Formats: sequence, structure tokens, C-alpha cells
Amino acid sequence: MNAALFVPGILSSGKTSIGKLIPYFEQAGYLAELVGVPWGFYFIPLFTRRASARKVAARAKELADAGYTVVAVGHSNGCAIIARATEIGAPLDALVFFNAALEQSVRIGKQVRFVLNGYVPSDTVLKIAAVVPQPFWGNLGQANWKPNAAPAMWGANLTALFRARSHNDIWKDGREAMVGPWTIHALEVHTASLLSFS
Repeated sequence: MNAALFVPGILSSGKTSIGKLIPYFEQAGYLAELVGVPWGFYFIPLFTRRASARKVAARAKELADAGYTVVAVGHSNGCAIIARATEIGAPLDALVFFNAALEQSVRIGKQVRFVLNGYVPSDTVLKIAAVVPQPFWGNLGQANWKPNAAPAMWGANLTALFRARSHNDIWKDGREAMVGPWTIHALEVHTASLLSFS
């Protein structure tokens, strides 16, 4: 059994962004949930990120204890929440990041088998995030992983794949109809690839 937790970025309830992927995951047989987190600008993420990470970790544990293999899908600051959740032990098998507001050197919990990072090279929001004095924030979703990243860190150029050119483009113009099936396929392919090497 598979489950997916979706975590939105700041200034978003997720319903008009990452939550658009939920129907595609449900159709593929996942138990799919949008994890509500406090949202606001700048100071709110700083004060609530740990609490939000604990919420994600607790839900992931409930699902894992019920026999689910759990993945997490995040957008922007939601990726920072997910990364923090893995550091405190959230039993997440795989992560998918879109426009991740994270440092390229972010630490991911060892229990995570792989991370797929969808990045947009022209993402101005993340170019700014790279210089904003906030713990965890950076431009991973704009610059992708460093060349020496672990083999389980995969990158996908969202501009080349879906013509996304800005921070929220991936959720506009009906792109979710392509992004949803692509994300599910990517999870399946990477899981099969990892199993063949284990």
C-alpha cells in the first residue's frame, strides 16, 4: 500500500498548487493527503517549520505503522518542512520536491531512499531565497543538486519538461495533467531502479 503526503509552500493552502496532483495519485492507488501547515510570509515559516515538520512526521508514522509505504511531495517551503521531518525520523521512503526553497547541501534523513528534485533555472523567488537569512532556505529548486550529490539525489529540469519558467508555473495552465502522471511514473521508475541495485 502506498501513501503520499503533500506539503505546500508559504502563502498557499496547497489547493491551487501542489494539491492539484492529489487526484492523479488517488487514481494510481495512493492514499493521498494534503498536510495543512501554517502559512504566511518570512517570519511564519521561521517560527512554524519545526512544528509543521513534527506534524508531517507524526502523520507519516501513523501511515507507516498501518502498513503504508509513505512518500512526501513538497513545493517551495513545503520541501524545507519535509526535509526537517526526515531529520527527526519521519518514515518517508521517497521525496519529490518542486521549486524547493532549500540549500543545495540540505541533509536528508538516511531512511529516505531517494529524492527527486524538480527545478526551474529561471526561478527568481529561489534566487532571492538563496540570500535571505533564513535557516534551511536556499536555491535547490533553481540550481539543482551540486555535482557531487549522492546517487539517490535525482534532478529534473521543469523548464525542459513542462516549460515552467517561474516559481509557481508548474501549477498553471493545466500542467498538473502532465505533472501528476509524470511524478507517479518517476516514483515507479526510481523505485524499480533502486530495487535492482539493492
